[in-house]
Amino acid sequence: MNITKNHYLIIGLIVIIFAGVFLITGIKPAQEEKSNVQYYAFSEAEPDLKTASFDDAVSANLQLTLYNQGFGLIKEAKTFDLKQGANLVDYENVADTIESDTLLYEDKEGKTKLEEFTYNYDTANNSALLQKSLDKTIKVETKQGKGFEGKLLSYGDSILLETASGIVSVLNAEIENINFGQISDLKTKPTIKMKVWADAEGQAIANLAYMATGLGWETKYVSKLSDETDKITLDGWVLMKNNSGKNYDNAKVKLVAGEVNKAQNYYAYDTMSKSAAMPEAASYGAGISEQAVFEYHLYSLKNLVTIMNKEEKEFSMLVSKDIPIIREYIVNNYSDKVNAIIKFKNSEESNLGVPLPAGTIKFYKEDSEGSIQFIGEDSITHTPKDKEVELSIGTVFDITADSKETKTEKVGQSCEKNYYETKILNSKDNHVTIYVKQSTYGDSKVTESSHTYEQEDSQTLKFTVPVKAGKEEKLTYAILRCW
Repeated sequence: MNITKNHYLIIGLIVIIFAGVFLITGIKPAQEEKSNVQYYAFSEAEPDLKTASFDDAVSANLQLTLYNQGFGLIKEAKTFDLKQGANLVDYENVADTIESDTLLYEDKEGKTKLEEFTYNYDTANNSALLQKSLDKTIKVETKQGKGFEGKLLSYGDSILLETASGIVSVLNAEIENINFGQISDLKTKPTIKMKVWADAEGQAIANLAYMATGLGWETKYVSKLSDETDKITLDGWVLMKNNSGKNYDNAKVKLVAGEVNKAQNYYAYDTMSKSAAMPEAASYGAGISEQAVFEYHLYSLKNLVTIMNKEEKEFSMLVSKDIPIIREYIVNNYSDKVNAIIKFKNSEESNLGVPLPAGTIKFYKEDSEGSIQFIGEDSITHTPKDKEVELSIGTVFDITADSKETKTEKVGQSCEKNYYETKILNSKDNHVTIYVKQSTYGDSKVTESSHTYEQEDSQTLKFTVPVKAGKEEKLTYAILRCW
């Protein structure tokens, strides 16, 4: 066969075309290993996506975990019907204050998978309607009976329309009605729009959880003081607050005491109910149980709770009587006020012995006629079992103090001696013991003192000064400081 130059040119073109096809289409050798990972993809324009709504689905197991730091964890199980493949799902009626980056979707049976979600917080209101109507035709009626129809160009203090006769501006104060026509995809509740992939058609159960602000709880304590027995009562109340923009009906409520680092993953579904706990819960009111979870304390309300938006609710948490106390009168060196202090130990021997969440304690006392009077308040931090609690009730009227530095002496190149004096007048009818506290710093030591003292901590000295009824007592001391 005779092969001409034209034949060679034709064969070369064919080779080039096939090579181009391989490069463009990405055809790979048949023996290439396939990936075990499955990928699912769908677009907004896909016409056969089924729309499902959690709002119409069966909701169960609503759980609400509240934290001291002003946020909460909302958890619920949803049952719904899906077709095989891609589905659009509207998770409606979520909290207005949702932190959208905390959404957790879990299908324990592995039938479905969350592919994508969008939080739609632009609910139906005039601003949202106007926003969605930009560059669309609307009708505006004024209070004077005039009507305008045209394309909405902008809105703010006034509405700017492009009508058949020109550009018209209508002030908001003059508007009576606006006809927006048909607006699609307008929600009346905050909604999470999700794309969910289902391996097969049928019913699926999803556990959903997310964080929201505007939720929280705190503890309020009330205490009655008795002069005759030097004992107090202590009642604790849990105050729940809901400002999240959502109502919670028949929710299982748990309360976390302690400051949680939100950067850690503490929002897993039902994490709290499955965490390891102390073998026995502490004894609280009939409606609350307590357990230790990680580095925090978790309090569970035994009855289901309904709490509406903008609502506060209180629940009895603790009732304790005959708690023995120690009273002290304290004078700090930087102030002449004499403070009344109450101390008690959070122990079983003191009829307590349970973890006490942080909160405010209000104190009451009967007057000579048996009428209850408010005498002061203070706050406690999270207090574990067997720790001492010290509370300041207020300043004392019948005991006064006058503290001052009387002299300073230079001692060598790097020391000085400071002399102090505190005069205490007791106008009460009984003897009292006053404790004078002096702050120290650096290398310090007491070189002389008229009364006994102790080193309360590394930066505080505590002097004990007994004062007889109707008498004045003077405390003097000197402190050598070196640097």
